Amino acid sequence: MHTPLIKLFSIAFILAGVVAFSWYSVDNAASSDAIHCDVNTGMCDEIAGIKLTFESSIVANKPMLVRFRLPESAQQQVPYFNATLTGQEMYMGITQTQLTRVAQTNLYQGELRIPVCTTSAMSWQLAISVPDADVEPLHYQFTLMQP
Repeated sequence: MHTPLIKLFSIAFILAGVVAFSWYSVDNAASSDAIHCDVNTGMCDEIAGIKLTFESSIVANKPMLVRFRLPESAQQQVPYFNATLTGQEMYMGITQTQLTRVAQTNLYQGELRIPVCTTSAMSWQLAISVPDADVEPLHYQFTLMQP
């Protein structure tokens, strides 16, 4: 009688371990290539002439203007980029917005609100992607500390 229950528990435990390891491996692989953002200034490291900035310091629960600028040499323009914010240590939902092109410039912008987290520190990842394109998104990371 106990043997089927033990087998079921063992299979569930092994499956949970495999899922946890897979999530950990994918999460660490993505975060190793992430671009750093300074929460005090709202400035992110520039890469290949691409620049992401927040209008001011990065804070939770406040609408913030996010600006994404392509280099002047960028030939092809898209009408908008997708911005997807996710928590790294725990699931905080998925916050998405579109960064739309400003007139005929290389500047895209949109408004983003970072959810409030109850832990003392929360690491976030903001992925900027091209809609309907087979291109890897750029990953930006920052950590917010609770006051």
